[in-house]
Amino acid sequence: MYYVHGYKTFVLERYDFRMNCLGVQYSKLQKFLSTKVSQNFTKWLFLGGATSILDLSLFISFYHFSHNIYLSNLGSGIIAVIFNFNVNYFLVFDTNSSYLNSVKKYILSFIFERSLNTLIVTLIMKLFISPAFSKILSSLIQSPLSYMLNKKFVYRAI
Repeated sequence: MYYVHGYKTFVLERYDFRMNCLGVQYSKLQKFLSTKVSQNFTKWLFLGGATSILDLSLFISFYHFSHNIYLSNLGSGIIAVIFNFNVNYFLVFDTNSSYLNSVKKYILSFIFERSLNTLIVTLIMKLFISPAFSKILSSLIQSPLSYMLNKKFVYRAI
């Protein structure tokens, strides 16, 4: 992994200053945030959130024009998944797996996750819940599975 030490140091110093001004003890939090696991998870969470926002925005736009859950979910998913794969491969997971190997495993993961996502969105929408809220709920349900699949299967070298 590559870190820009100057920026990271600046952010931590600024955070230290703010927390000291508030009189908050943060040594345990700071210790946790400095571990590689938490940095990896935090990056995945932040960039996954960005992917979810992209996916949701595209889903709403596609659904607005087509009124087709399946095509809207598939279209938004394809665009979001290309973005998500590259972000995870280059920025989040410290992988020694080849790009092509990871792409193959990601495609399998994508098919499984998108099928599950479409099923969940459809079931939630059958309860007369809006498409946007259904998509959000589905993403929250599916996120832990997605992280584990990425970490243990997609970006892990065989």
